[in-house]
Amino acid sequence: MSEVLDLPVELASVPFEPVGKTVGEVAAEIDGALRNGGLEPEWVLPANQYATAPEELCGLRATSAWPKAPYLAGQTCVSVVRFESATGVQVNLIRAMDGHRRIQPVIRIGARSRSDAWAIAAAVSRLFDLD
Repeated sequence: MSEVLDLPVELASVPFEPVGKTVGEVAAEIDGALRNGGLEPEWVLPANQYATAPEELCGLRATSAWPKAPYLAGQTCVSVVRFESATGVQVNLIRAMDGHRRIQPVIRIGARSRSDAWAIAAAVSRLFDLD
């Protein structure tokens, strides 16, 4: 039987509202909430780290505003992923555009191990109230 991952009390009581903030501010809040809850991500960064890379392909930049309305933002998705050389967690926005679904990376979180990545994903999904 699998173990149910639940948030520490400190993390569960943190009010989390990304609307009206930049992606960089939301990433910093997630980092702080995870660390206050006893989880230690290696890093928490906006998905797009390049000044000139297109947001459609590389994700939102730190200075981009977090989408304001759920019907504009689409769905928020939290996934455990394999980055180039490490395991981590990625927060994506899934939107319907021109009859297709578009996945846009928003935040990437580095983890020390696969187990840490799953624990971080569970905590982040709770922050976004996805469960």
